[in-house]
Amino acid sequence: MELEGEPSIGAMVEIASRILTQREQALCNRQLDSHAASRFALSRWTLKEAYAKARGLGLQLDFSSFGFSDTNGVLRLDNAPLDDAAPDDWRFFSFSPWRTTFAALAVLTRHGHMVRHRLLEVSG
Repeated sequence: MELEGEPSIGAMVEIASRILTQREQALCNRQLDSHAASRFALSRWTLKEAYAKARGLGLQLDFSSFGFSDTNGVLRLDNAPLDDAAPDDWRFFSFSPWRTTFAALAVLTRHGHMVRHRLLEVSG
């Protein structure tokens, strides 16, 4: 699980150029404005960091070497790292629990089994 607060737009633009694949960068550039582009890049950063941490690699993994595709809300690894023996067995969830925050979860399943999840609102 990874949780990140939204940094300044300028910082996210600089980070995006280092961590997004070419396809993700093109998607980022198609966003309506710089704020939307920053949010897109931050959502991808949290996905990549959740995946890297779940694999036990942390920031040792080159984030620009792999990406994510989103088909009808289903996130999949795009250009998975070569050392990932089961790239199709990962399940990813990305959400924004608060207006300026993104969270992501990477779960390694057994043979691509479905993962059920639900978010609970916590107050206090």
